[in-house]
Amino acid sequence: MFTDVQKSALQSPLARSSVKTRTQAGRELSYIESWFAISEANRIFGFDAWDRETVSMVKLGDPYEKDGKWYVAFMAQVRVTVRAGDTVILRIDRKSTRLNSSR
Repeated sequence: MFTDVQKSALQSPLARSSVKTRTQAGRELSYIESWFAISEANRIFGFDAWDRETVSMVKLGDPYEKDGKWYVAFMAQVRVTVRAGDTVILRIDRKSTRLNSSR
């Protein structure tokens, strides 16, 4: 299915400098930025051996202002497909996030 080089890359820890953190609802969350995830997928699987698709995006309520910032929450469902030889691996995940913007 995956080559030894791909398996090694997938099992290697991420550089700490690539992992960002933010505080949300009193908890510290770790994440990687989307451009980095795309770059890593291209590096590990090859530009034409994987796809991502936003299956759905739903706004969770109306935007609101608090302390001079505007907030809005979204939930997205994303499908990632990886082709490894004759095998196709498909993952679907759903995540929500709150975005804010200063005026």
